[in-house]
Amino acid sequence: IGEVRTALGGTMADTNWDKLKASAGSGELALDPDAGAGFLKQMKEHLGALDSAMKGVSAIRLVGGFGNCPTGWALEGRFAKKADGGSDSLATQLRAHIAETQLIIDTVEQSIKNFRETDAQNSAKIKAKTRELT
Repeated sequence: IGEVRTALGGTMADTNWDKLKASAGSGELALDPDAGAGFLKQMKEHLGALDSAMKGVSAIRLVGGFGNCPTGWALEGRFAKKADGGSDSLATQLRAHIAETQLIIDTVEQSIKNFRETDAQNSAKIKAKTRELT
């Protein structure tokens, strides 16, 4: 991905989700699957919508009707860069949103996995202790 700028102007490294993902990756962050399932579903749907919007960028990349003259060609070029190519283009912003949404999804999925692993470990400990006592 490289250094992707977020919609608010920061980089992905500046986001709280990046810090949360690090916590989830180290096992410090866990999320109950029941609590996270609805949010995860919404984020995946949002990612799908962003992917669809990204596919639509090519349709707006070719804006015509400005005339067959140097001014018209310049306007077409400017509008094409607004779609994809400029630092503030729609495609650049969509890429940033897609990357941030994927970061959120990855973080929530890892947090749910951590919860399940901890739950399984605790369950095994309780079962072992119960066997010792009986």
